[in-house]
Amino acid sequence: MLLEEAEKSVLIGIFAKSRGARKVVVRCDELGYIPLAHKLGVDAALSPKRAMTDTILRYVRRGTVASTLLLGEHEAEVIQFRVPDRPARGDLVRKPLSQLDLPKGVLVGAVIRDGNALIASGSMVLQPGDELLVAFQAEALGRLEKLFS
Repeated sequence: MLLEEAEKSVLIGIFAKSRGARKVVVRCDELGYIPLAHKLGVDAALSPKRAMTDTILRYVRRGTVASTLLLGEHEAEVIQFRVPDRPARGDLVRKPLSQLDLPKGVLVGAVIRDGNALIASGSMVLQPGDELLVAFQAEALGRLEKLFS
């Protein structure tokens, strides 16, 4: 998408909101415009380029990856991992999160267990089938994928 098209899309969305539109969704591949658009009333900004990248990443990541999302300009990523029934590292389902020696730059934000979302804590012990929302910096990816494979 050309920069000019992104500007037009956001401006039209802001105008629509100012004219009383209840919900405004714009297409914008220029990531720098998205926070401004939200501050000025745009409800959602979609980036087809970003959505395609996120989908491709889901298929190229190792381990049991349910979904993936890039943050910022690829500075960080969020992946939804599933704890395997028989993890390569047995301590993954025996030790609390605080004792798992997760790579630097990794944050387990939530655990989805039996359909319930739980905020992750250091004392939490994972179970096979748990799904984790994990935010991490790029350099931690290799160790993280190995842990959940």
